[in-house]
Amino acid sequence: MQNNIQKNRHFRLCIIRCVAALTTLIWAASPQIAEVIRLKNGQVLLGKVVNQDRANIQVRTDEGVLRTIPKRLIRSTSYNSEDERQVREQMQREKEKIEAQRQEAERREAERQKAESEKEAQKANSNQENTTNTDSPPSTAGIVLRSAILPGWGHLAMNADLTGGAYMALNALAIGYAVQARQGALQAQTQNNQDVTLNYGLSFAPDGLNLDQRLAANYLLNTAAKSGYESAVNNFNQSLQIFGGVYVIQLVHAYIAASLRPESAQASPSGNGWAFVAGIVAPASGNGSVWARDSRQVAEMQAVLQYHWHW
Repeated sequence: MQNNIQKNRHFRLCIIRCVAALTTLIWAASPQIAEVIRLKNGQVLLGKVVNQDRANIQVRTDEGVLRTIPKRLIRSTSYNSEDERQVREQMQREKEKIEAQRQEAERREAERQKAESEKEAQKANSNQENTTNTDSPPSTAGIVLRSAILPGWGHLAMNADLTGGAYMALNALAIGYAVQARQGALQAQTQNNQDVTLNYGLSFAPDGLNLDQRLAANYLLNTAAKSGYESAVNNFNQSLQIFGGVYVIQLVHAYIAASLRPESAQASPSGNGWAFVAGIVAPASGNGSVWARDSRQVAEMQAVLQYHWHW
């Protein structure tokens, strides 16, 4: 009886020892579960050790990435849930800090882009205002003043280059003709004075002529000298009339052309000259004619004839 009891106790003890040994062996051979892995470079990993050998361990991080880490780079491992919680909180704070920095950088970039956009808009508006002020056509008074200072200049300001150039050329020719005629008149005046003085001197010279003969000869000589002088003076006066005519015509033309521009008057649809509008209104008809098919309708036809006089 006692032998059986001892055998049973011995058998139970052997079973307990085998289970303990087997449990120890399984734990030693199974992968270690590490909650926190701290590396020597300061990096902290959260994950599980899924495999290891004498030199390396394989860790599956919380992001699902499988990493092989040499054991010589590991400073410590921790299975304490409190350490894990602290690490997770620290990582969350760092993540929030990085996110805040990213949002701040995006906000500053948006403000910078907005400031640049406003600056570009202000610059564009300023350029547009300058262009508008620069490209705005001169007024009628300004065009007339230009034409008064330099004939043809007012037409050039209205982009009438051909007309402005023609007036400038005519004005230059008129001035050249007037200068030449003035020089001829001055020379004729000098020559006339010399001839008159000479004729009066010859009239008193002792040449055997009586008084009547002397007066007749003096009259003929003075008449010839006066005729040449008057011809030169008339030529000069004519040149002044030509110059004045060209000047006045281009001045009046500039005023009329400036007044008929779209900026000055809206009478012309094209803004370039005169406009004549004629309307033809057809009478109402209730007899089914071409003008109206219903007695209650009034047909109206208008023909507009426009004539533009381009300066």
